[in-house]
Amino acid sequence: MARHNKGKKPAAKKRKSNHTTRNAGKPWLILLTAILIVVAGLWALYAWQNAGQQSAVQQLPQALQKGVQQLEQQAAQLKEKPQSTPAPKPPMAVKKWQNEGLATLLPGHDPATPLVHHQYFSLYYNETHEQPEWVAYVLKNKHLTESKEARSSFRADPLVVTGSAHYAHDYKGNGFDCGHLAPAADFAWNPVAMKECFYMSNMSPQKAGFNRGVWKKLENFVRQRAVIDSTLLIVTGPMLQSGLATIGQNEVSVPTLFYKVMYDIHGAELKAVAFLLKNEKSKQALSTFVVPIDSVEALIQHDFLPALPDSIERALEKHNNKHLWFN
Repeated sequence: MARHNKGKKPAAKKRKSNHTTRNAGKPWLILLTAILIVVAGLWALYAWQNAGQQSAVQQLPQALQKGVQQLEQQAAQLKEKPQSTPAPKPPMAVKKWQNEGLATLLPGHDPATPLVHHQYFSLYYNETHEQPEWVAYVLKNKHLTESKEARSSFRADPLVVTGSAHYAHDYKGNGFDCGHLAPAADFAWNPVAMKECFYMSNMSPQKAGFNRGVWKKLENFVRQRAVIDSTLLIVTGPMLQSGLATIGQNEVSVPTLFYKVMYDIHGAELKAVAFLLKNEKSKQALSTFVVPIDSVEALIQHDFLPALPDSIERALEKHNNKHLWFN
């Protein structure tokens, strides 16, 4: 009985071993077959897509292909050349203002403080600082070619209801020039204009080296541009803030910064430029003082041309536009 059992067990083990060996190779064969099928499918898909793209390109009209090539060439050129913002074209609203006058293009102001309108310029007077926050006027090329009038003399502004600064009491002997904001040379063509520009409401304390140097140079540049551009709107003024030094009996504030903004709104294309200068002597080129108009507006808290459409105003004031004024 014992011998019978020993004879059957080895035979059973041998049959089990042979069954396992025969099934061991089948998963590898299946995996290899699957890989070959996937590779073949991917190759077929790639060949189909490639043939489809070539076919699509071949089916494009010749004119469209040419247009695509031109766009690619233009894109390459833009990468090589710096882009410059073109001057905006005057919309119909601006053309309407050009025909009717520039009264609606004055800078913004506090409605509680009335503007002072003279015959040849307007201003927004700040009683606390005893000088204007801005003076605005139009300069035309014909003004610069007409006869010149003799200089006038400083005098109080009769239209400033609170009273303007006084030359003898506030400026004389205090070490500062009585600096024009709207310069006399821009008004020499008319005796009334010359008289008006010597009102003390058009004055601000300026260091002699500044007033007779870089500021005078800037004023000359404005007149040169008026000859070229025909008609300019000029806005100029000091940066007024608390804590400034003062001079005279009326405690006239002494600004540390002055600005001047020019708008060419009568040309074929609109353009504008702003200058911001320290109240000190300088030999730097005028172009180094050019800044975006937006930055000046942020400093003085006034919108220079609130009547302009926002799109035109943004195009004029966001960038410094130096290239449009300096050749």
